Amino acid sequence: MEVYPYAWTFFVPFILIATYTTMNIFIAIIVTTMQTAQADMLREEIDLKLGERDLAEEGREMRMMEELNILRREMVDMKDSFNKQSRKLVKALSISKKRAKQQKANNKSPSPGPMNSQLLQGSAFDGNSAALPVPIPSRERRAVHPCVSTLSSITHPPSPQNT
Repeated sequence: MEVYPYAWTFFVPFILIATYTTMNIFIAIIVTTMQTAQADMLREEIDLKLGERDLAEEGREMRMMEELNILRREMVDMKDSFNKQSRKLVKALSISKKRAKQQKANNKSPSPGPMNSQLLQGSAFDGNSAALPVPIPSRERRAVHPCVSTLSSITHPPSPQNT
């Protein structure tokens, strides 16, 4: 230092800057590693949550598909029962028409056919006969009450055979 008294001014800042740079690099490596590890953990958590959501959505979709299949089966059952009831109704209607033709040919007053008796008893559609037109009772089944008999005489004028 006797020859160059200010030589330390070059070496001290050099050592300080080199130390600062080296420490900065080590800290940067450590921070980057920590950030990568944290990002990996977050990705794993997100994957787990998405996996749980996917499982929940799959379960929800499965329940919806089961419910849809149940509804389809019920629709098929309803169609089958409707077809059976409509066949019974067509059969009863054709029998009633045949009897009416036979009685018309024999000049007799019509008696209630199987369709009328089934509808009046409410057994034709298992209690759901409200959707069907209400059959008009025959003359033999007129009510005794004076108001009702007046109404039925309006709806059923006397036939020309009886006058």
